[in-house]
Amino acid sequence: MKRLRDFGEWGLIEWIVRRLDEGEGASLPPGDDAADLLFDGRLIVSCDMFVESTDMPAGMRLRDVGFKAVTAATSDVAAKGGAPIAYLVSLTLPGNMLFEDFQEVWMGLEEAARLYGGKIIGGDLNSGREIIIDVICLGAADRTISRIGARPGDILAVTGEFGSQAAGLHALLSGRRRDPLSERLIECFSRPIARVREGVELARTGAVSSSIDSSDGLARLLNESSRVNDVGL
Repeated sequence: MKRLRDFGEWGLIEWIVRRLDEGEGASLPPGDDAADLLFDGRLIVSCDMFVESTDMPAGMRLRDVGFKAVTAATSDVAAKGGAPIAYLVSLTLPGNMLFEDFQEVWMGLEEAARLYGGKIIGGDLNSGREIIIDVICLGAADRTISRIGARPGDILAVTGEFGSQAAGLHALLSGRRRDPLSERLIECFSRPIARVREGVELARTGAVSSSIDSSDGLARLLNESSRVNDVGL
């Protein structure tokens, strides 16, 4: 069984480059020093980092690691009213990692990118003691929604099932993976879905005064929204 050190950095880069997509109207080929795309509109950019020691509990599947890393960056763009068009993915990987395990991570990255309508067009690669995935999401928006703008009298609304991810983490750590409820909750934690469609449509209405990504938890987002807007809830 081959490990990443057996491929070497350039061997692994060659494997990745063969799987990269090109941006719309790109003049630079995959694997060049930079990636380019034609764009006409409002560009939203967000980045998010997944670190094995803090974000990957025991029992989490590697394909889900890749999926969740892309979703985290996408969620920030969605909260601003944007839809993904391209991703840049930078990876730090241990040299003793099995190539099959790396493939699982990459398949998760690709799966999430396709789900949200974006393409992985470039990134960077390095070696280290643990898995680190840094994802930059480039998104397009007709109009954006700031986290600042909430006013007294506004209605506070959320999307998703709050508490399900925490319950899923508990189920994952406790090893409960046999009953259907535990499986569903573990999937909520391991494979959250960014609310791209909701974010885009809400921004288009022009009726939303402010919006903030909720992936860090309900209590944190409520406190942050209250603080930056100087309003109670």
